[in-house]
Amino acid sequence: MELSNYSVITAPNGKIGIELGIKKLPDIIICDIMMPEVDGYGVLKNLSSDERTKHIPFIFLSAITEHKEIRKGMDLGADDYLTKPFEEDDLISAVESRLAKAKLLGGMVGDGALKPEASEEEMRTLEELKAFFNQNGEVSSFGIGKTIFKEGSRLDTIYLVLKGLIKGHTMDGDGKELITSLYHADDFLGFTSFVSQIPYQESATVIEDVELAAISNQNLQEILKKK
Repeated sequence: MELSNYSVITAPNGKIGIELGIKKLPDIIICDIMMPEVDGYGVLKNLSSDERTKHIPFIFLSAITEHKEIRKGMDLGADDYLTKPFEEDDLISAVESRLAKAKLLGGMVGDGALKPEASEEEMRTLEELKAFFNQNGEVSSFGIGKTIFKEGSRLDTIYLVLKGLIKGHTMDGDGKELITSLYHADDFLGFTSFVSQIPYQESATVIEDVELAAISNQNLQEILKKK
């Protein structure tokens, strides 16, 4: 992360992680699950119940790969779940995605796309995001097993997941599928960077029927530049 020009704060266990999260209020939190003192689920529960930290994007990074455990993390409110081993690009892409979402929301408020009187909590609701994407994009549906995009392809479309579940995945050197991320309602899907257009670092496949709202990368960049 530091090589990618991010400032990093670390914690040796979950308890200290909670304390630092509240004290430092980072832009994003990357958390393991199996940790001393307090495990990752406990860290997420504590931070998501605190008004000061409940809106900070939260990513699990764990060697636990069972579907039920991944689903548990997402149900608790994690924004993403990456499995070990992982590629550097997978982590950077996930971080950029979550930070871009927060920046986009701020840009939407600055441009008046959201109601000026909306509270911070209201500003982040799925309904507000739906309204923006519905006004500026195109809504489409995909069934189980359908591929949204493939690793290595270059597309200029960003999606907001309105409902359903999509897995991001790649293949390791032995031909084994690795889940790189999960996308559910209120998640962005379909970009690796707002700064440059590079090939997708993962494939995206539907695992629960989804509805997506699509908008061009260029339009989102214009909103972010105004901010």
